[in-house]
Parts: sequence; C-alpha cells; structure tokens
Amino acid sequence: MIHLRCWGGRSVMTENAPCGKQARTHWYRDTDDDGLILENLIYACGCRYVYHQFHDGSGRARLIRHDGKALIDERSPERGE
Repeated sequence: MIHLRCWGGRSVMTENAPCGKQARTHWYRDTDDDGLILENLIYACGCRYVYHQFHDGSGRARLIRHDGKALIDERSPERGE
C-alpha cells in the first residue's frame, strides 16, 4: 500500500498559462517515503503541467494546453540506464 503525503491545494498567483492567457493556478504535490513524486499545476483556463517521478527514479513531464495539445511530453530513463 502506498501512503501519500499531500502538499496540495495551494493557490498560486495569476500567471501566464501555456496558451498565453493570464490564469490563476492551483498546485498539488503528493509524495511518499520511497521516492514517488506527483506534481500538478492546473491553470484556470484548463492548461496543465504534470510531473511524475516514480520509485525507480524515472520520470515524466507534460505541459498540456487547454485544447489538449501537448507542448512538452518528456520521459526520463530509469536510473542506471
């Protein structure tokens, strides 16, 4: 069973969203003691930034515009590769 610690729900000031609009954001972060990190930055316009780091050290970062277009979709290899 994974026990997550939530740091989330924090409102951040208005900033430029990936689509270019000014939008309020909400930032969420969950972690566990074994290295799992889940971060989400959600803009009021619907754009979002998602970062996940998994227990093996690999990760994925995505920046998605509110229309669904992925502006960034990067994966890092596992540790040791």
